Amino acid sequence: PFFAVAYRPNPKISARVGMFGPTNLSAEVGYSIRGPLRIYSGFELSQKSWMRSDREISRNRLFYANQKWGVGLYSPIGKRVFLDVWGGYEFNRRLFEAESALEDNISKVHLTPCWAGQIRLGVRWDKERPKI
Repeated sequence: PFFAVAYRPNPKISARVGMFGPTNLSAEVGYSIRGPLRIYSGFELSQKSWMRSDREISRNRLFYANQKWGVGLYSPIGKRVFLDVWGGYEFNRRLFEAESALEDNISKVHLTPCWAGQIRLGVRWDKERPKI
């Protein structure tokens, strides 16, 4: 199951919430400071999984799950190029091996909460829409 909702009550304020499956959830509120320069704050619950080559049970996967909240600054720096600077706190970080992410009776490695930061420089390609 998945869903995404975006809401813009006026040109300066935006909000969005999204869910992909039972283990990935994100929510964000943003405010346009000046033109396309936008400050935002958000929360994310996410999980990633990998198949280890030397696992004892072939159906088991290695899972990494965490939660984070933070604030960021987003700005286009060209027609298709953008810069996103984010800082926040990651918590409830854990590693475990299981057949499913929803299993409870398994041992988990709990990692120490930490402050984190990220700088992203990205390029967007927008397909031209056909004229109707």
